[in-house]
Amino acid sequence: MAMAGCLRAWDDTVLQDMYRNGELCDVSLCGRGSEFACNAHSVCLAVASPVIRRMIAWEVEKARAKGGGSTVALALPEIGAGLLRQFVDFIYTGNVVFETPMGNKLATLIELGRLANFFDVDALRTVVEDEAAGLLGTETCAELLGMSIECSLSRLQDRCAVYALDHFSSVSQTPGFLQLGEDVVACLLDDDRLTCSGEEEVYHAVVQWVTSGGGAHRDQVEGSGKRLRSFD
Repeated sequence: MAMAGCLRAWDDTVLQDMYRNGELCDVSLCGRGSEFACNAHSVCLAVASPVIRRMIAWEVEKARAKGGGSTVALALPEIGAGLLRQFVDFIYTGNVVFETPMGNKLATLIELGRLANFFDVDALRTVVEDEAAGLLGTETCAELLGMSIECSLSRLQDRCAVYALDHFSSVSQTPGFLQLGEDVVACLLDDDRLTCSGEEEVYHAVVQWVTSGGGAHRDQVEGSGKRLRSFD
């Protein structure tokens, strides 16, 4: 059978207008504190995220069993309403709009990275990685490294790790470095690409990391300490 061209019967801009105008929406999303975030179309959310697809399917089954209406209510108390709205906006437009100062942009990216990981949305992962790469520097490296590991952002993790290894002397003095887990610190110290002035500098960095974390880091110091080595 011959097929005539690969054309779609809908226009993305029409779908976006329907979302903005609340036309034919069948899902209501609420964030932290039961604050209303937005209305959306279940099929769009389900296509974008397998996690949301399962959530919607579950809510639909519950509603049918109770003889409820056609609108599904999704309550996501762990997510702020504004961030949730930004996430849904991305599903419809493919864009993330940052209207905050640069410092807050980093915090927003971290939150969006967590959402991308939680809802398993690869397209958002890519956007977060690309935007975060533009913020990579001495002050942000360790924080971005921790976020990339937490959110399974492998490309960003590799870039941050290389930067941290190349600029260990300065990165190890940032607040973000002091928040890294023992396994991350240990991996950096164990990497042959680590660039620094010598073992004494590494020792001081580890001591600073240990003392900053109170008892939690002291319990982990033995693992990191064993990884100290001499540098040529």
